[in-house]
Amino acid sequence: MKQHPYLEYFVRGAWGDIECLVNVTHFHHQPADRSCTDSDMDYRGFTEVEFGLLHLDGTPAPELEELMDIKKVADIEEMIIANLWEN
Repeated sequence: MKQHPYLEYFVRGAWGDIECLVNVTHFHHQPADRSCTDSDMDYRGFTEVEFGLLHLDGTPAPELEELMDIKKVADIEEMIIANLWEN
């Protein structure tokens, strides 16, 4: 995997606005392959994203990860894909 710099992201929630870094630990984009009928995922294509949240000083931020809900995770994944996906 090509190394990418940290991505800045603002986590917004009931606890207020908290600035943090998103540490992308895994990113893989598999384009659709219409000739592959054995796997619907290969046929349609998919993107895998894994990340962690860090304080601005680069230290892990487990307390922020505990505050994440499905919507915030999806928002961060979309931001990562928009910034890292190369056609």
